[in-house]
Amino acid sequence: MEINQLIYFKTVAETEHITRASEQLKITQPALSRTIHRLESSVGTELFDRENNRITLNDAGRVFLKHVKTALNEIEDGKNEVLVMKGLIRRKIRFSITESGFIAAPLVSYLLKHPEVHIQQTIQSIDEMRESLEKGEVDFSISFSPMESEAIEWVPLVSEEILAFVGMKHPLSKETSISLNDLRNERFIFNNSSYNIRKIICDYCRRIGFEPDIIYEGFENEVGDKLLEHSMGFLFVPSTAYVFHVKEFPSPKIRGRPLRIKDGIGTRTMGILLKRGYRLSIAAKDFYDFLLQYFDSPEGKSLELIFPNDRG
Repeated sequence: MEINQLIYFKTVAETEHITRASEQLKITQPALSRTIHRLESSVGTELFDRENNRITLNDAGRVFLKHVKTALNEIEDGKNEVLVMKGLIRRKIRFSITESGFIAAPLVSYLLKHPEVHIQQTIQSIDEMRESLEKGEVDFSISFSPMESEAIEWVPLVSEEILAFVGMKHPLSKETSISLNDLRNERFIFNNSSYNIRKIICDYCRRIGFEPDIIYEGFENEVGDKLLEHSMGFLFVPSTAYVFHVKEFPSPKIRGRPLRIKDGIGTRTMGILLKRGYRLSIAAKDFYDFLLQYFDSPEGKSLELIFPNDRG
């Protein structure tokens, strides 16, 4: 049994069409048909049903295809590992996220440990993620919104609180928690990299009867920090982005005091989206496992770091 026979069989099995398969493989139809017949003789049974010039996988073919895919993937992984070992290629990881900022700390931690890896990160909407996952253009995606699809699997990573930061000169800086109702006459600050947070906060304010007075929303983090320093508004930040920034990058820029939000709306869950049945490369699987470990039970650790005397 030759590797080319397995490759030809896989192509015919996936297309269920000799003509299209021969075009993809760039060989003649008679040569392809002869190769498939020789493979069936080697296996000891027919792998396709043939009727009126149609060719479809039978039960034996479906079982064999599963093992052929595994074998070919292992061979490809082995070839790539040798090339990586020889320094001829770098391991590559492709993933997308819905918003920037919250993944910076684990990315730095991973790359410091694995400088041989090439990570390609893109920002996508949920619809763009679905298309990229289905086409295999990314290994996985990270989002705060689960995807309603039988083809996509959602693996929760971490639930985090949304924190309200207040300037140290503001009267409310002596508190440890606030209600959004207390901020009716205050100004709000948002970083547009956390659009999901802005929507959660603003929708709740409207439900309780007021329109939030947004003094700034944009991508310049320094603007929000300076406004906080002068007590000109409340900045809303996800807890993990702040906590892991403190742990991984000492001297955080946020010039204010974090307050917990008492209204019960300040929680969101981040998770990984995977195409069901998609086989992650060795590098992608390693990064996936790293993320699961990195965010393992961070809620207690994060809140303990920010509010060491608050066990609630």
